[in-house]
Amino acid sequence: MSDIPGNNTSYRREFLDYLGGALETGLWENFLNAKLQEHGVKLFSDPSIVVYHRKCFGFRYFLSQRYHYARSFAGMRTKGVSLWRRLLFAGFSPLLPALLIGRIGWRVLTKRRHLGRFFQALPFLAVFTLSWGVGEFVGYLFGAGESLLKVE
Repeated sequence: MSDIPGNNTSYRREFLDYLGGALETGLWENFLNAKLQEHGVKLFSDPSIVVYHRKCFGFRYFLSQRYHYARSFAGMRTKGVSLWRRLLFAGFSPLLPALLIGRIGWRVLTKRRHLGRFFQALPFLAVFTLSWGVGEFVGYLFGAGESLLKVE
């Protein structure tokens, strides 16, 4: 695998040494995974493992979590990048909601499971991915700010 979602990831202890101080800086897992891959670590996914998320979020609170996650991600992604490149990313960020819903929909369709639930959740996914897109837009233009501290 080239990337694995952070909430579904576990690492062997000896591989964490490859990260040096990166683990303490609060980088998102995709950045940590890239560092591990630079050291030849292969990422694996086992589709037989099922992860359940039991934390309850209210609608508005979840929206704020998506915004802050996306803003901190965009800030990390473009740290030290030229203004023109940040503006380019910001310019494409309004397309993110459609891209994200398309990716989720594609995975649901290819696995042929939970189609009904996907369509029931679609209005919520639209709002959540819009919040994500706004977060990335702000993160590309103004950096991560204090968003990482606000993500649970």
